[in-house]
Amino acid sequence: MSSSNPIQNLHIATKCPMCDATYDKEDIKVIGKKDGALSVYLNCRHCKSSVLVFVMINPVGVTSVSVPTDITEDDFEKVRKNETIDCDDVLEMYKFLKDN
Repeated sequence: MSSSNPIQNLHIATKCPMCDATYDKEDIKVIGKKDGALSVYLNCRHCKSSVLVFVMINPVGVTSVSVPTDITEDDFEKVRKNETIDCDDVLEMYKFLKDN
């Protein structure tokens, strides 16, 4: 397995579970690696749906769990950077909910 692309030899998901379109390489991003586990984010460019795939690699084999999500790639960057919610975020959400 290549260190630059840990999913290169794993065929985690090749098609979108929502529309059955084939993922392109650019649609698949490793968002986390730790102790033999990978978190992979797949975003379908055709139907715009997203899936999180958690892959655990151990001596017995490979196990994966897929979860459809509405989390965006930007959301992951915020979590990765440990950005906290501040007063402006709360006000922005309040205005959004009030107007919609």
